[in-house]
Amino acid sequence: MAKKKVQKGVGQKVVDQSARDEADTQWKEIGLDSTARQALVEAKLLKVSDLRKVSLEKLKLLHGIGANEIRILASEMKKRDISFRTGK
Repeated sequence: MAKKKVQKGVGQKVVDQSARDEADTQWKEIGLDSTARQALVEAKLLKVSDLRKVSLEKLKLLHGIGANEIRILASEMKKRDISFRTGK
């Protein structure tokens, strides 16, 4: 199947639709709801290991990321020995 590319807003990178779909599936498998999954994908956080690129404070600013989502993500990160970025 051919990969589709989707242009998001002015100044944002072109995102491969199949990568977005794969990321959404991974986030869904760990128990995140659709709003949280969409927020993570739009922030280019496509897999659990990508969470090390962002601080907890920045993650909390994403629409759809609340206390429950933080608990789910932190649990997955702990299993993989990954931590959030420190500082800004």
